[in-house]
Amino acid sequence: MTSPTASQKQVPDTRHRGKIDRLLNRLFRRHDLQPPAFTRLGAGIGLFWLGGAALAYLLAPALEPKLRLKLALLHSWSALFLQPSGAADLKSPLAWAILAVVLLPVALQLLAFGTAAKRALYVVEAHKLARQQGRRHPASALETRAVKDGIPLGEYRGRRFGVTRGADAGHVLVVAPTRMGKGLHLTGSLETWRGAAVIVDPKREQYQRTSGDRASLGPIYCLPQHGVDILQYYNINDTLDLQELFTTLLQTWEDKDPIFSQKSYAIFEAARDQSRATGEHMLKILARWADTSAPVAIKEGAQHAPGPIAKFTDGDMEELNRFTMSAWGTFTAKFSTIAPHLATISRADIPTTWAEQGASIYICYPLDQLEAAGGLLSVILSALIKGQQRALKKNYTLFAVDELRASRLHALDTKLATVGGYGITIMAYLQQLSQLRDVYGNDAAASIIGNFHHQIFYPTRDNESAEYVSRKFGTEVQTTRSYGGESASYAQQIGAALEPAMINTLPPTATIVFTDDLATAAQRVNPFTKRHAPPLPPREITVRYAGGTTVYAADGRVIARTKPKSGAAVPAPNPPAVAETEEDEDIFF
Repeated sequence: MTSPTASQKQVPDTRHRGKIDRLLNRLFRRHDLQPPAFTRLGAGIGLFWLGGAALAYLLAPALEPKLRLKLALLHSWSALFLQPSGAADLKSPLAWAILAVVLLPVALQLLAFGTAAKRALYVVEAHKLARQQGRRHPASALETRAVKDGIPLGEYRGRRFGVTRGADAGHVLVVAPTRMGKGLHLTGSLETWRGAAVIVDPKREQYQRTSGDRASLGPIYCLPQHGVDILQYYNINDTLDLQELFTTLLQTWEDKDPIFSQKSYAIFEAARDQSRATGEHMLKILARWADTSAPVAIKEGAQHAPGPIAKFTDGDMEELNRFTMSAWGTFTAKFSTIAPHLATISRADIPTTWAEQGASIYICYPLDQLEAAGGLLSVILSALIKGQQRALKKNYTLFAVDELRASRLHALDTKLATVGGYGITIMAYLQQLSQLRDVYGNDAAASIIGNFHHQIFYPTRDNESAEYVSRKFGTEVQTTRSYGGESASYAQQIGAALEPAMINTLPPTATIVFTDDLATAAQRVNPFTKRHAPPLPPREITVRYAGGTTVYAADGRVIARTKPKSGAAVPAPNPPAVAETEEDEDIFF
């Protein structure tokens, strides 16, 4: 992908800039602790006094130089009226009266200056504490983290800072409520990431916006119209790989009582043995068995895989016990959601060298089908990640997972901790942090969040996310002012730099960014310009499921849906153009 041309240069989003600047001044300049203009006032009075002294010194040339200087500095402007002629004039009552009148505001200024100096010390201590906790103005991030090829984390006055591709700098988490523009960040990231990428794109908006330019980097693939044979990445002859395929595909790790799912592992072993003997694709065997009765499937499997079948039936193929039938029911219920999408995960349209070719793979299953298909997306992503881990050459690859909760990646905490060394960067998107806990549980969710080295939070309405950001952003030095009679005093205390309530009311285009050694606030990432998708090879694919069938065009459009009872095709309107959606109206300026 080439750099933006003059006509494609990014137009900075100036909306809410004033609010964001005030937020940055409050967080990093600490204008709330700045003393009033006492310093400027004191300097003005001092210069005024010295000016009068200089004039008095010039108008008394007959006096001895030291005496003349002493009188000029002491009397200043009053010397113009007294016109001192000797040392006795130092004791003149009128001179002292004038001196008292002039020194009174000076004394008041000194008192005010002492208070201002103390408050200025608070500012120094506040900046020191902020530096110790890693809080810095986004302008400092531009000096060391300006990004041209990589993942942008934020913007400041139209310039981006972020993670450079190839730096092995860790993974990225983006948390934003719906309609807050997190899709803009993904679009901006795909504009600047100039390497291979896998993009989970349930709305198909990223394909529409970015694939046109990314075609200059390498081939463009779009699932489900193209296929990826996951058995090219899982070695079914390896017991560990087969177990991982079984766990990921059937999502057994989510079961509260996995005993029935675990027993059905023998069915996978039987399908593997039959695939070895007949050359038929193992997943097609499993799909055929899931669509038939247990006795028929067991009889077929026993011809080529007597050992696994005997283990599954407890040695009695003629009369299946309740445990065996429950396990069979669990297998068919889980695999029947995968079977309609079998072509996508068994057809090798995408070569295993896709990362070396700089390819971009867009996975465009709608969210409703992802929820229904269970482990479909998880097994596709896991297979592509495994391929990169076993590649002979490290290819820096981005895995951008929109709607991470729906993807339900198996062993996500382990992947985040290990795949970085293979050139893989995972960028995940959530609506709120509680979604991780709902899928993975409390302990695993905490480990997953900790393994994201870079975190971006948009203004959130979720209290849990707001409290997390507030704690992570750290504390600051705050001052309180108390009054006693006509005097006022100041005291220090430590408080949250960003209260949860403040996070909920941030400007809509503001973000809070955390990296390894930096915490800052910035403006959200905005794309450069609108792009168009390239044409794909003409191909249609029909997906059958319990509610009927769906026919997809090559570019991911739904051509028609068929109801199961009538069998009549019902034309489905194409989804609206990307620029017509509410979220995208504020993308391009």
